[in-house]
Amino acid sequence: MKRNRLLTAAACAAASILCATGASAQEAAAPQTGAVYAPDFFAAYSPRTARDKFATVPGFSISSGDSSVRGFGGAAGNVLINGARPSTKSRSLQDVLDQIPARAVERIELLDGAQAGGADAGGQARIVNVVLKEGGGLAGSWSAQGTLNSNGFVQPQGEASIRWVRGNTTLSVGASAGMYEYSRLVGREFVRSVATGAILEGGRNDDFREFRQGELTAGLESEMAGTTIRLNARYGAEDWQRDWWHGARRNETGPLFRLDSGYERRDEREWEMGFDAERDIAGWAGKLVLLVQGAVEESEDLAGFNPIGAPLRFDRFQADQDTREDIARISAGRSFGPHAFEAGVEWARNTLDAKSRLAVGDGVRFTLVPQAIASSRVEEMRTEAFVADSWTISPQFTLEGGLKVEWSTISQSGDGANERSFVYPKPRLAAVWRPAQGWTVNGRVERVVGQLDFFDFISSAQVGDGNAVSGNRDLKPSQSWELEAALERRWGQRPS
Repeated sequence: MKRNRLLTAAACAAASILCATGASAQEAAAPQTGAVYAPDFFAAYSPRTARDKFATVPGFSISSGDSSVRGFGGAAGNVLINGARPSTKSRSLQDVLDQIPARAVERIELLDGAQAGGADAGGQARIVNVVLKEGGGLAGSWSAQGTLNSNGFVQPQGEASIRWVRGNTTLSVGASAGMYEYSRLVGREFVRSVATGAILEGGRNDDFREFRQGELTAGLESEMAGTTIRLNARYGAEDWQRDWWHGARRNETGPLFRLDSGYERRDEREWEMGFDAERDIAGWAGKLVLLVQGAVEESEDLAGFNPIGAPLRFDRFQADQDTREDIARISAGRSFGPHAFEAGVEWARNTLDAKSRLAVGDGVRFTLVPQAIASSRVEEMRTEAFVADSWTISPQFTLEGGLKVEWSTISQSGDGANERSFVYPKPRLAAVWRPAQGWTVNGRVERVVGQLDFFDFISSAQVGDGNAVSGNRDLKPSQSWELEAALERRWGQRPS
């Protein structure tokens, strides 16, 4: 694949090595500098999945990137699979690696980020490329466990994955499910005087919580007529429940004078579908990424702080939220001697449809409380053009520069209707210097534009804390300059 040959070209330039042009895909993926970890290196640790192998790679930890950032390009982590970034935002790299059986891994390559170059590296100072084995076969793994917590409840969890390779086609399927919190927290709560330290009130708390989560994933990779195609899909579900109460007594003695109680409910369903295609076009490595993800969440909070003998009063907040992100990205890269050049454009649309209801009542009958922005749709249309160049000046020094320009329009309809447009230039300059064997100095300066949280545009409430927040229709993305410097020292024998 051209992407893998670009990895090789950048690594070869860093080491001033001439590379043969007739290399196979796996040979092309191998860097000529940096550490290469073959299966023998991990044999003593008996890894079950590709993620297990990373725990033994010295000087490296997985970073999944930030799935909340704008678009696809800025969300890159520091792991590539066969020289390419997985076309997903909602799944962490840890989860992706968990579904690759250990015996399907040919080798793991540790690279400086500048050697990988391009948007797939995401500006990371150090990345890892996982090269998978060629050839047919069926591989898989599964695990099941039950955790007995301190409250005497068992939390079951399990996962399974299968990877099937036939010719140049790979199919993978995975599933996981579990109860990640199942507990009853019993204790006592006190309110003390700031002046004297005396207990003003106190009493027993009872807090019961459940959190369940599950997901199904599927992926397909194939090569057809010189084009590498990858498809992936994910469906996930989360359920959160909490029931609580607190009885307050004066000085922790005597009868109850107030009973606090309430509950929280969250029910979320999320999905994602991704597609990417890579092909050589007139000597350029062309790549197309299409990504769609969405989530539907229903929530309800209820809380009451009721003196004994007084009429009951409860506050209730309910919300229905539907979010979606659509992304299309086209890029092309090519090596020119010591330069690895890449340019492209990305389009994205983010939407939030939200309805909320704040009400007060006696626990049975409720009356709605007016909110400033209770029902609204927020939408952002964004276009970003980018260009980047990784220049290997010498085997010891690599300079990477880039410029992104973003145009966006944020509109809001329903309550708080509004529309605004912005233009953001985002330059970036990074350098890697290797003054001596085992020493690496990294530096970076970059202008960063943050991703808005669309939920801040609408009204919300935390009734258990007695807080209500009015939405703000005039929010703008945060802008900042980031400066980073790092010094790394590696010693000891390294694999080759």
